[in-house]
Amino acid sequence: MEQMITTSEIEAILRDSEADTSFEGIKRLAIDRFGSEAVRTVEVSDIHIKWGSDRTGLKVNESLLLFKDGVYHGSKVNLPLH
Repeated sequence: MEQMITTSEIEAILRDSEADTSFEGIKRLAIDRFGSEAVRTVEVSDIHIKWGSDRTGLKVNESLLLFKDGVYHGSKVNLPLH
């Protein structure tokens, strides 16, 4: 049986890779993949800032991508019924 990997494990893979995980790099890739109408720059709520995130994040459809010092830091998803 195969095990799912966690979001933090995926984030660790990204950090260890040579991928461009900067705010602008992720924004560019998200627009290329999902279209400019699905990607918005947003102000991040205080709870995420308390955890170390930058004030600016990216909303891609219903997922919030968080950055710390301009580099991908994590994500939050707005799940229905949760």
